[in-house]
Amino acid sequence: ERSGEWEPVRPELVVEVRFDHVTGDRFRHGTKFLRWRPDKAPEQCTFEQIA
Repeated sequence: ERSGEWEPVRPELVVEVRFDHVTGDRFRHGTKFLRWRPDKAPEQCTFEQIA
């Protein structure tokens, strides 16, 4: 059974995604995985980069 609760996860791997819309700090509608990014550390990735 699905829950409506949101559970944060600890970032360990980085991926590149394509997206249509962001609401708050969440991707919405049509987010698509593009590729793994082993050259990036999670600490290098922020929401400010996509604004």
